[in-house]
Amino acid sequence: MTDQPTKWGTGRNDAPPSITKPGEDPMTWRDSTSDTGAVIGAGGADVSALIDNDAKTQVTLTGAQPTVMVALPQGRPVGMYTLSSGATGTGPSAWTLEGSNDGTTWSTVDRRTGQTWAWASHTRSFSIAAPKAYTQYRLVLTPAAGADGITLSEIELLGTLKGVESGTHPTDKRVAQTKPSPTPSQPIDRNYG
Repeated sequence: MTDQPTKWGTGRNDAPPSITKPGEDPMTWRDSTSDTGAVIGAGGADVSALIDNDAKTQVTLTGAQPTVMVALPQGRPVGMYTLSSGATGTGPSAWTLEGSNDGTTWSTVDRRTGQTWAWASHTRSFSIAAPKAYTQYRLVLTPAAGADGITLSEIELLGTLKGVESGTHPTDKRVAQTKPSPTPSQPIDRNYG
C-alpha cells in the first residue's frame, strides 16, 4: 500500500457489462397484487395484511390446505413470487401456485415441497420457469407436520416492467431526473470532536 491511488479497476473494460442495452431503461420487477382493482381472499377470512407491504402484520390460515386467491383486473404473467413467513407461528412446508383465466380450469404455475423457514419474518423468492398471463392466481398451502396453521406476512406476485403486457402498472412511475446543484444549497457545519 502506498499513499498514491492505483489505477486498478479504472480501465474502460474493468467494470462488469450491463445487462441493459444502451438506450433502454432497466427491467424492474413489480408486484401485481398492487394493481388497482386486485382482490385477495381466503375463504372469507381477512387476508388484506398479506398485500399491505408491512411484514409486521400477519395472517394465520387454518385447515388441511388453506388457499389464498388473488384476482387481477387484467391478465399478468408472474416471473417470480415471494412469500414471507410471519413473526410468530409456522410457515408452509409445501404449496402449489396455480393460475386461471376463468376461475374453473387451473394450471400449475409452480410447486414446492419440503420447504423450511430459517427465521421469523423470512422473505423467500421463487422463480417461475415458464410465466404465462393469468387473471387469477391461487396459492394452495400445506401446513408443516404438527402445525396448527400457517402464518404468512406477505405475498408478492412479481413480473417485469418490459415485455410483459401493454398498458401501465401502478408501480411504473419514473423518478424525475434532476441535476444536482454545483454548490450546496446550505452551509454544512461539521463538528469533529
